[in-house]
Amino acid sequence: MEPLAALTDALAAWRKTRNPRFATIAQWATARALAAHPRAPVGMSGKKADSAAWLAVLEKKDVLDVPRLIVGIGGGLSALASERATLLAKLDDPRVIDGIFALLEAPPYRAGTALGFFRTTAKLLAESKDPRVRQALLDLSDRYPAIIDTTMGHTVAALLRRTAEGLDQVKPGPLPAAMEKKCVTLEALFDTERSQTQRTSATKKTAQHGDDALLAAIYAAPHDDTPRLVFADTLTERGDLRGEFISLQLARAQGRATPAQRRRERELLIDNKQRTEWSMPLSRGGDCRLTRGFPSELNLDPRSMKNVVDLPALATLTSLVGLERQPPFKHVKALLESSSLKALQRADGFTRKLFEDLELALPWRDVGLRFLPTRDELRRLPNVRRLSVANGLEPTTSLRPDAFAELGALEALQVGTYHLPSAEVFAPLVNLVELVALTGDVETPLTPVFAAMPKLRDLTLHVAPTAAQLAGLKLERLTVRLTADLDALFEAVPTLRELTVNNMWFEVPAAKALFAARHFGHFRKLALGTFTFDRPFTAEGELTLRISNRNEQELARHARVLQVLPEGCVRRVLVRPPHDLPGTYEGAPFSPQEFAVLSAGVTVPVELAWH
Repeated sequence: MEPLAALTDALAAWRKTRNPRFATIAQWATARALAAHPRAPVGMSGKKADSAAWLAVLEKKDVLDVPRLIVGIGGGLSALASERATLLAKLDDPRVIDGIFALLEAPPYRAGTALGFFRTTAKLLAESKDPRVRQALLDLSDRYPAIIDTTMGHTVAALLRRTAEGLDQVKPGPLPAAMEKKCVTLEALFDTERSQTQRTSATKKTAQHGDDALLAAIYAAPHDDTPRLVFADTLTERGDLRGEFISLQLARAQGRATPAQRRRERELLIDNKQRTEWSMPLSRGGDCRLTRGFPSELNLDPRSMKNVVDLPALATLTSLVGLERQPPFKHVKALLESSSLKALQRADGFTRKLFEDLELALPWRDVGLRFLPTRDELRRLPNVRRLSVANGLEPTTSLRPDAFAELGALEALQVGTYHLPSAEVFAPLVNLVELVALTGDVETPLTPVFAAMPKLRDLTLHVAPTAAQLAGLKLERLTVRLTADLDALFEAVPTLRELTVNNMWFEVPAAKALFAARHFGHFRKLALGTFTFDRPFTAEGELTLRISNRNEQELARHARVLQVLPEGCVRRVLVRPPHDLPGTYEGAPFSPQEFAVLSAGVTVPVELAWH
C-alpha cells in the first residue's frame, strides 16, 4: 500500500474512533509521502498574495498539503493566525491537533495583544474530542512559564490548565475487531518508523524514571549535597546544561567556586527562559531564586500558586515570600500545611488578616509581618529568631510597649515605623545582634534606646544620624544615609569595623578627608556610595566599584578619586556589576573606551571582575 493510501485510511479510521494509534500512523504516512516529494510552505506572511495562496491551497483539500498549511498558520498577525487555525480545525485531522500543539510550543506571538490567538487555539483543542488533548494541555501548561518567560507565560499557562480541567479524562478503549485488524495492518507498513518511535519512547521513559528516583532522593534530604551531585552528573552525561549549572551552584555554596566558575554560572542564569525551566515545577507558582541548583525561594503569584501547593519539589524551599499579594486563603493554607515544605525557614509578607485566619503552627525562624503585632500575636512564633514588622509610613500606629516581651531569644529585627520605638519596646531584646530601623524620623540620642540590648552589633538606619546620637554604642557594623562628618562618627563609635553610607557622592575632597582620617585603616569594610573598601592598608586590601551610570563625566569622577588613593591603601581596584545576585540584570561589561576613561592616570591596578 502506498503511503498516500495508508494516510487516507488512517484519517478515516481516526475520525471514526479517535484512537491515538491511527493519529500516529497518519504522521508516519505523511512523513514518508513527503520525503519523496516535499511541498514548500505557503502563506508565510500576512501579505494579501500570501493569504490568497494559503486559502487556495486549503481549497484543494489535498491531505498532503496539511503540514505546509499548518506551518503557515503563524505567518501574519495573531488575528490572522486565529482565522487560519479555525479553518484548518474544520478538516477534523489529528495532524492539525499536533500542529497546533507544535505552534504553542514555539509561539510566534508573545505580547498580551495575542491573547485572543491563545484562546482560539485552546478552544479548538478542547472541541477536537481528541483524547490526547487533555494530558497534553496539562503538560504544556506546566512548561509555559518557561516557553514565554513573562507574565504572559503565566496567563497562557492558566488558560491551558483551565481548558484541560474542563475536559473529561478519557482513555481510548480497545478497538472493535475490524478496526484493530486495520490498525495492525497499517502499522505493519511502517515497521521502521514504529521501531524508532518505540525506541525513543523507551529512552524517554527510562530517563524519566531515573530522574524521578534521583529527584525523590533530593526531596527526601534537601540539606544533603550528595543526591544533587549525582543528579548533576547524570544530566551532564546526557549533555543537559542543567547538570553543569547544578554543579556550579554547589561549588559556590561550598565556597570552592573559582572566578571562572562564577562567571559561567551567571552566563547560564542570564537566560530568563532557561532559569524558569530549571525552576520547574515550582516556577508554575511564581518567580523562583535558585540555590544549590534548585529553587530555594518562591515569590508567590496569586493567580497560579494553586499549581504548586502539593508538589514534592517544595522540599527544596527555604524561603517563601509574596504573601502580602493576597493569594487565595485556601491555597496559602494548603501550601503552608504541606508536608513537603519541610526545609522552610523564612515566610514573609503576612498581613494581619492572613495571620489571624491561619490556625496552624508557625514554626519558622525568619518571619515577615506587614503589620505591627501584639504580644499575643507574637506568641504564635515560638521559634522566631529573625523578625520583620512594619506599618508603612503611617504615623498613627505604633508598637505596644510589651509587644516584644517574650522575644528574648530574638537575634535580628527589622522594624518599619514612622518614629523609632521607645526604649521600653526594645528592652526585652537582650540577645538582639542586628537591628534594621526603617524609620522616617530619628530625633533623640540612640544610646538610651538601645541600652538594654548589650549584644547589638549591627545597626541599619534609613536616616542620617549625627555622631552624638550614636555615641557610646558598641557597634561593629553600621549602615546609614549620608552623615555630615565621618571622622566624628569614627570617634563616637570606635568599635566600628564595617560602615555603609548608602547615598554618598564621593568626590576628591571627601576622599582626601577620609584618607587622612587615622581610623580609616581600622575598617574591614567601608562602603561609600559606589566605592567599597575591603581590608584597606593590608596585603589583601581591595577597592570594589559598582558603577551603573557610565557616562563619561561619571567615569571621570571615579577616576579622579582613584588618582588620590594613598600608597598602600589597596592592592587593586575591581570593577564589578551593580549587583552580585546570579540572574540579576547586570548589563554588558565595560567597553575598552569606558575602561580607559575610568583607569586614566590611576597608579593602582584596575581590573574588570564581571562575574
